[in-house]
Amino acid sequence: EGFYQGSLEGSLRVFRGLRYAAPPTGDRRFKAPEAPAAFSGFADATQFGANCFQPSGAGPVGEEDCLFMNLWTHNDNFQRPVLVFLHGGSSNNVGGDMATTDGAELAEDGDIIVVTLNRRISIFGSLALEELRQENAQNTTGNYQVQDVLAALRWLRDNVAAFNGDPQRIMLVGESAGAVLVCHILATTEAAGLISAAIMQSAACGIRTRLDESVAVFSPFDTALNLHRPVVAAAGCDTAADVLQCLRDLPAADILSAAAATASAAGRGNLFGGPIIDGVVVTTDPHTALQNEIAGSIPVIVGATANEGGGGFSGTPPADDAEYRARLTNIFGSPNDEQIYALYPTADFASVEAAWVTFW
Repeated sequence: EGFYQGSLEGSLRVFRGLRYAAPPTGDRRFKAPEAPAAFSGFADATQFGANCFQPSGAGPVGEEDCLFMNLWTHNDNFQRPVLVFLHGGSSNNVGGDMATTDGAELAEDGDIIVVTLNRRISIFGSLALEELRQENAQNTTGNYQVQDVLAALRWLRDNVAAFNGDPQRIMLVGESAGAVLVCHILATTEAAGLISAAIMQSAACGIRTRLDESVAVFSPFDTALNLHRPVVAAAGCDTAADVLQCLRDLPAADILSAAAATASAAGRGNLFGGPIIDGVVVTTDPHTALQNEIAGSIPVIVGATANEGGGGFSGTPPADDAEYRARLTNIFGSPNDEQIYALYPTADFASVEAAWVTFW
């Protein structure tokens, strides 16, 4: 057996960079996660592992070898429930080691154990191709990010008791893109027995459940296969004798470039962002899954974080009250614009920008 050497930080024991799955690199790229290699002796758990490879404003960041979790527990021998948090952002330079996902304060105030983790992001977490389906023993493809989280939950089921966590009380929480992921995990039979409760913040079930909402006559899975197919040509692998080997041999940055070109040509910025209802991993649409309690009888809370829209709308505020009202009319039409303005009039706020951001 191996042991993790964490750090004592105030009243907490903190373990960073715990590997819950093998590196999804090389021949493991675009495959379900595999169990991490066993080790003996002591492994350092004082430093965060790399965030997952993804696009950001200044160019790609992170690494493909990224399937790590971080754990804040207490410096005593009392068993506590566990909160597992999935960060927001389908790809915007985020991960389980950001200041906004530091678990110390929540672990102390909530008297719980807090876990954050990375999952594969963008095309690395969701590419669906016919060739990938054919090589898969379950005859499916594309939900690697869902499977990453399930692998992390299995790791916690088997190991969290060693950190004084209760494996029977594991709550899965996600914000924004993380909440969409929570919703789809509740549509997996594999989640049964792994979580006891769930919270979705700022994104409820029904968001991004299909890659093409306008073509509802097609199954979401077939739609994903069709929409993702052009990435093969964009990556220069369409004439390769072995398409998958070609994709797996390319540098990760080239894969991201091909994904960006494919999404741009399709006019879909989030083409590789969400889970896919494949009928195997994500067995059915989340509403049906929740109604039928596919993952078990799990209590769920749905809500929104404070000022969720602030970051996206504070950069270009209306210049004055007239522009504020004109924007409401342009976006929402009549009579919604007047009803919204009655609830959020600029006179009630310190500035026009404050009214605009608060409304969103």
